[in-house]
Amino acid sequence: VTSCVPARSLGLVVDGSKGTTGRGEFRFDYQLVPANRGTRLQMIGSIVMPGFFSSLMCRMTIATFKNAYARDLAAMKAFLENPKTQSAG
Repeated sequence: VTSCVPARSLGLVVDGSKGTTGRGEFRFDYQLVPANRGTRLQMIGSIVMPGFFSSLMCRMTIATFKNAYARDLAAMKAFLENPKTQSAG
């Protein structure tokens, strides 16, 4: 966690050398923005991969990353809005 402002923003850095890619740095900044009767979660991300080939592959797969994140955020939204997942207290 690189930054945190409760109810406003969260910054994360992931060390890719410890993950499945074995390299790179992944940075994610999340902003929680008031929206119509709720909150919009905006993410700004960057991926830094060392080496020409890795950098090229990263650029080629950006659409895949965007689609995966969109699905993840949609699943989180569905989970948070589901009355069955809300606490009773």
